[in-house]
Amino acid sequence: MSYPVLSRRERKKQFVDDSILKGAVILIEQQGVLAVTVETICTQADISRMTFYKYYRSRHDLLIRLCFDRLLSPLADSIQIKVRDDSRSLSQQLHDFYQPLLQWFLQSGRLHRELIIYLVSSFQMDDHDRPELQSFLTSQLVSFYRHYAGQLKTGLTPEFCAATTTGAVAGLTFCWLNEPEYPVQQRLQQVLKYLVTSFTVSSTA
Repeated sequence: MSYPVLSRRERKKQFVDDSILKGAVILIEQQGVLAVTVETICTQADISRMTFYKYYRSRHDLLIRLCFDRLLSPLADSIQIKVRDDSRSLSQQLHDFYQPLLQWFLQSGRLHRELIIYLVSSFQMDDHDRPELQSFLTSQLVSFYRHYAGQLKTGLTPEFCAATTTGAVAGLTFCWLNEPEYPVQQRLQQVLKYLVTSFTVSSTA
């Protein structure tokens, strides 16, 4: 299998972009999201402000990129794997979401938690990224529920189920961020059981 060979210019662009992302990760792990500014990123990645703005419109754009790469894309990959698996029912697939979602919450490290906090705060911002974030999350779930449309209860649509699932996980995330002793494992099990009971034709699980 052959792979496209990047030109020297493309390799340089990739190197600079990687340096910016790695610099942001280092700053977040050491000091938190608030430490990430255009100035500190430029210092960390050893680039000029002009170079930074060739890659990102703002600090916010950079942080949203990290949220996609580190938080949303792994979840989306998990959903798409389930869409391609016809060996299990919708009820079973919903229960199988427990482990990847639990790992999403319990993943250790300051970077992960700081990015989740920033992602949640982004939904409250009046900016151009909010519709894109919401669309990305719900579109992945719409494709999942559409794949199992024949197993949904009468009157339910994939779009409704996707929106309800997104809202439930968002609410759970908000509680987890604001309550130090929040029982995320128990609540996650309850949420997934509720989704199975509410959405699927066979709700004996």
